Amino acid sequence: MSSSTPFDGKKLYMSYPTSDEPHGNDYQEHQNTKKAINYLIGKEHIAPNDSTGLDQDGGGGEHENGAAVAYQGTDTPGYKPDGVTALGDNTYDKGRLWIDTNYSPAILRRWAGTTWSAIGVLIANNTFLTMIDAAGTGTVNVIKVNASDDIEIGDGTPNVKPKNLVIENTTSDPTGPVSGQIWFRTDV
Repeated sequence: MSSSTPFDGKKLYMSYPTSDEPHGNDYQEHQNTKKAINYLIGKEHIAPNDSTGLDQDGGGGEHENGAAVAYQGTDTPGYKPDGVTALGDNTYDKGRLWIDTNYSPAILRRWAGTTWSAIGVLIANNTFLTMIDAAGTGTVNVIKVNASDDIEIGDGTPNVKPKNLVIENTTSDPTGPVSGQIWFRTDV
């Protein structure tokens, strides 16, 4: 096989051209390499373009929506996956996800441009948050909040009738939560 074998969308021919082949096909080989790279990154990334530099946001290589893999672990991410480029306050970094495993269960966080914010559940005014019951056969209305910030827990559904329940209001997570401990984050 010579270095002039065109890229066919299936194989990269990583062993070609060899170092002892003639240079007559260099331009074709460079073009084939560009086509192969564009094909590979085009599966889940914004394709490179001729008007924006590759070193600039929007220049190509950024993940398309839905194509990214979330960070996961106990260390707070501060860099893009290349490990060199710091996360920024820009369109291409905002929305990155981190599964923070410092807690059990883990907390899903979103990069907001300068900080990681916990992702919470937004409940419409005077609407119950409905969850699947333990048997997985029905639903249970769990909690409702109104415009006055009054919280109603349970609607009389069996086993959802708390009495004298007080939930701690806080702006940070406890350092050593115990099993079953509940707290309400007022800052997210």
